Amino acid sequence: LDIEVARTMSYDALMAEAQVLCDALAADPNVGGGLVSAPTVAGVVKISDDRLVCRVRARTLPGSADKVKSALRVLVLRAFEAGRLVAPTPSGPVVQVHTSMLSPGDE
Repeated sequence: LDIEVARTMSYDALMAEAQVLCDALAADPNVGGGLVSAPTVAGVVKISDDRLVCRVRARTLPGSADKVKSALRVLVLRAFEAGRLVAPTPSGPVVQVHTSMLSPGDE
């Protein structure tokens, strides 16, 4: 599962929180039996102007993947709600007008 956070979030804080999420997922009695091994933090897999993307991996037993992903998503949402993760600001559309494309008098 990829977790997207604001680019301004501290790398160390992101890694620490991702590990907390992995530990919480492993301790969850509703999904713990569906895990093959403890979830791990793969690290930052993408950096852009406005966000960092951190990947968390969890190997699951057949048929358990959706349940585990859902539980991890809930943990991630709670971390955002509690302010332990910082949501990226949505980037708006960029419009460029090339004056060379305008007809005379349209400027």
